[in-house]
Amino acid sequence: LVVLAVNGPVVQANLSVTELPETVSAHSSWAESIRGLGYWLTYFGGGGTTQPHPSPYVLNPLAAALSLLIPLAGLITLVRTRWRAARTYGWMLALALVAMVGLYPTDGGYPLAQALSWIYENAPSSRFLRNGYKAGAGWALALAVLVGVGVSELGSIRNRRRPGARRFLGAAAAVAVLATAIPFWQTDLYPPAETSEGIPGYWKTAAAYLNDLPNDGRVLILPGANRTRYRWGYIGDDLFDALLSQPHVARSTLPQGTPEAADLLDALDRYLTGPDFEPGVVGPILARMGIRWVVLRNDLDWEEMGAPRPVAFNGLRGDPDLTAIATFGAPGDFVSAPDRNGDAEPTPEEAQGLTPVEVFKVADSPGLVRTDPRPPLLVAGSGETWPGLSTAGYLDSEGPVRYLPSMSAATTQRLLEAGSSLVISDGNRRRVQRGTAEQNYLSPVLPAGADGADRPARPLFDGTGEQTVADYGDASAITATAYGAPNQTFPPSYRPSNATDENPRTAWALSGIRDPRGESLTIELDEPTTLDRASITQIRNPADTPTIVRITVTDDQGRSIGYDLGTATTAINLPPREVSSLTFRIDAVSTQSPLAVGFSEIALFDSNSQRLDLAERLVLPEVPDVEGAGEAARYLFERSTMGAPLVEEPGLRRTFETADGARNYTARIWARAGRDTPDVVLDNLVNREVGAYGSSRFQGRLEDSGSGAVDAIGDDLGRAWQAPPISGETLTLRLPDTEVDTLSLITPGADELLSSKIDSLTVSGYSDDATVYANVKAFPEQRCAPDLSERAGRCLARTNITLPAEAVDRLVIRVGAVSALADGSGPLPISIVEAGINGTIGFGQVAERRDAEDCTPVLSVDGTDVGVRLASVEGDPLAETVELEACDLVGLRPGTHDLQTTLGGTGLVSRVSLVPEGAPEPSPTEAEPNRATLTNLGRTSLGADLRVDGPTQVIIGEAAGDGWSASFDGASSQRSVALDTMAGWVVEEPASTMVAAYTPQRTYTIALGLTLLAVTASLVTALRREPTGGPRRRRLRRSRSDDEAPEEPTP
Repeated sequence: LVVLAVNGPVVQANLSVTELPETVSAHSSWAESIRGLGYWLTYFGGGGTTQPHPSPYVLNPLAAALSLLIPLAGLITLVRTRWRAARTYGWMLALALVAMVGLYPTDGGYPLAQALSWIYENAPSSRFLRNGYKAGAGWALALAVLVGVGVSELGSIRNRRRPGARRFLGAAAAVAVLATAIPFWQTDLYPPAETSEGIPGYWKTAAAYLNDLPNDGRVLILPGANRTRYRWGYIGDDLFDALLSQPHVARSTLPQGTPEAADLLDALDRYLTGPDFEPGVVGPILARMGIRWVVLRNDLDWEEMGAPRPVAFNGLRGDPDLTAIATFGAPGDFVSAPDRNGDAEPTPEEAQGLTPVEVFKVADSPGLVRTDPRPPLLVAGSGETWPGLSTAGYLDSEGPVRYLPSMSAATTQRLLEAGSSLVISDGNRRRVQRGTAEQNYLSPVLPAGADGADRPARPLFDGTGEQTVADYGDASAITATAYGAPNQTFPPSYRPSNATDENPRTAWALSGIRDPRGESLTIELDEPTTLDRASITQIRNPADTPTIVRITVTDDQGRSIGYDLGTATTAINLPPREVSSLTFRIDAVSTQSPLAVGFSEIALFDSNSQRLDLAERLVLPEVPDVEGAGEAARYLFERSTMGAPLVEEPGLRRTFETADGARNYTARIWARAGRDTPDVVLDNLVNREVGAYGSSRFQGRLEDSGSGAVDAIGDDLGRAWQAPPISGETLTLRLPDTEVDTLSLITPGADELLSSKIDSLTVSGYSDDATVYANVKAFPEQRCAPDLSERAGRCLARTNITLPAEAVDRLVIRVGAVSALADGSGPLPISIVEAGINGTIGFGQVAERRDAEDCTPVLSVDGTDVGVRLASVEGDPLAETVELEACDLVGLRPGTHDLQTTLGGTGLVSRVSLVPEGAPEPSPTEAEPNRATLTNLGRTSLGADLRVDGPTQVIIGEAAGDGWSASFDGASSQRSVALDTMAGWVVEEPASTMVAAYTPQRTYTIALGLTLLAVTASLVTALRREPTGGPRRRRLRRSRSDDEAPEEPTP
């Protein structure tokens, strides 16, 4: 209760992520709860028990019968005893059982479960009962008292007839309790690997080393987790609170600090191992969080936890802002599974020689207390905005971050007038969070006001206009009964809105060991609309693998029609009637397989044959309604690569608003290619007069791009285009206008067993997008060509295809029949090693496609293209994030605007910033000396010497919260504000000392004192000796003596 009183909002938010009523009630039947069983974590994990001890109570008839003895004895006592207080314990037992059973059965069919569900949803303060087994203490106390009273009363009756019977019954009751508990005494409560005895010595040495470091900075533990499974064992909660005296922090599923600080830590943990990681970005973030030391633990059982593997942190290891200062343990110790076959190939971690523990120092980190006189940076966003702020230079040039929703309009206006910069970002996205002991999963972005199916959305700030939300144009919602594989939580690459995003490379899909029949996707329209037809494209899979063969379409009135589907795109006619929603249900598939099935595109057309706009776009927070905000506003758009390599967003599609007059904006555009980048975009980057691009690449690998089919030089055949073994894949050769009469292809021959085989193909020629000829059919040669095979060291065949002698600038090779091969990893790719024209193979060194001044469109704003000069790029976007040079300014009038990536920027553009023309560019400023020195550090207090001569901000390395207050030079305490998500104070006058304290600690101290007082009183009461005979016997004696007293004489 004290925890709820002090930190209620955080506790309630945590419960909405983890301990949902239906989760904790999944096994708590009345039959289990009356026996003290059914605790949700005991059964957690798919039907089996996490510990072996409770299983006999379910599986062994004798143990199950014995477990009923104590409850039956208590119930018999409750019925037979004349002791009036027994009713109180009976009610305690009943109420405890109601709380323990909770919502069981979770189908909601029982009135009691429905009543409790209503209470949980409508009385937030009741949420602490969501783990209803906390009421088990009441169950145990009530049964203990009732059984004790029953044994005592029965012993009194028997003792009159047979002296010593009471002692015998007491001993029998004790034996019954011990017999009931026999399963718990069969083994240790925890296996040896799950106790502190199993902690390797290198962790104790590392902890001692860290504790000897200066304590003026925090230690960041990576990767973060709530409960951590190491390769050497599992000890429940993590070991750092027990081993480290240094201030330390790690991402947790259940945030222990403020939402702002926990959100930043969670976003940072994701970014460090994500595909967008950039050297030099995290240093400024860590410094602002008061972090001076970083610990990488490489001995986690990352496969079991679903955590990043150790080599995923190689980017961090090479970051210029971090310096390796110590390692612990021998290379390879517990870095891979201890029981791994010694003859197996070394893992990447073993090959790299990683040790179990690595320690790094953060460059230029001011530590736990610092000062910053610069005006704060005002941000509409959240933790996921910070890497973009760092890349754009804001964290080097601006003061501490303050989130707009945390301030009043008056404070915002005052800070803008004082020179603060304002950034409107697409952070603070409305998502549902689902937490496990190891990971925190995020749903796709939800529309305004929408929640998840079983829990509320949890953006950092929940107000209207304060968060980034999804919008679907002519639809209000696009949902599905399921997506991805059964063992996946919120797989972003298969989310429902992919089916309507006008991108054939994405899809709503079901995969894994799942029967897709009966699953459905629903499109809810913004307003009732008369529809004419629909076009449905399903995922292309290799031959003899699943495809959807029949669906049912149902409208909001329950009217259904069945349709048969082809393997590619199927047009269906819809009844000409007004509908508000349509549900597309899968009724039949061609075969069952773990491969994904689903819809890559669903297009709806109204009665005027106009296609409905159903594509998802994200709507940014609003510009503050204060004077000067529109003029100061800068915009930051970030493409989400969550779920990589199959990322959440292949491209940017954003809606944002501007205010306070028309103005021009400078566009800053960052790009990096990845597995989701279309091949045509990679061909653009290669910048050669002759190029090639495929319809896809095998597993998205960049090295398998179409350009590999035209890169031969001399005897070197170079790379190859490789694609999934699916009929319909295409390879496009891009040429200057050239007369072509022969196309030559080099492909794997029949004896090459590392590739699937192309059995047939067609070739079409184009010039200026006009068809010159179409579908010239060919059958690739399968016999090995001796000269080619000798050069390549494998079986290669050459096919010469005669074409009409016409001038073309594009040849499209379409794969027909395919003979798919597979190995233990799955299907093998089809491959075209090299192509050539007019009797030659390869094109050699060719001229560049464009010069440095040519502009390539990668974005559009309100339909106007925004181009960049790709030829002038410094750096390689195939290997790192680079900033592109925009060709023109972007002019915007006040109002709402749409920004989206075009074909040239899909899968390439990762971040866009719009800065008002003439506004100062973010650039590093000369570092102000830190005018604070830590003098005292306690668990809930901090002292520092200051050298502050004028207005400044003082920030400590503790999560901001209402509980932190500070006094300066002994003056009255001030409540903290969130600066860089940490506790901070605005100091207007000169100051030389500061004392900060966490005031809620007083409440905990008082509560602990009262608890100790109550325990002491209980012990005194229990141990105090009663006068001989006890109170009842003394009352009987007094009544007898009164009856026997002589009567007084009558006067």
